[in-house]
Amino acid sequence: MVPRMRTINEAITTLRELDPESGFTQTALRNKIRSGEIRSIKVGRKYLVNLDELIGFLSSQGDTGSPTK
Repeated sequence: MVPRMRTINEAITTLRELDPESGFTQTALRNKIRSGEIRSIKVGRKYLVNLDELIGFLSSQGDTGSPTK
């Protein structure tokens, strides 16, 4: 299966389509990429994230029982 790689803007747009009430922002995604919590690849000046991994990451955050900052 080919990974669904998206730019930061495209990933946030897709998340908002899936959940219009989502509070996850472009800035939050950029911070998670910089900290290494979410994997990405840099292509030219853009960062690409695997959309399925991003959704999995966000889904797993509720499973830990620990508060997020």
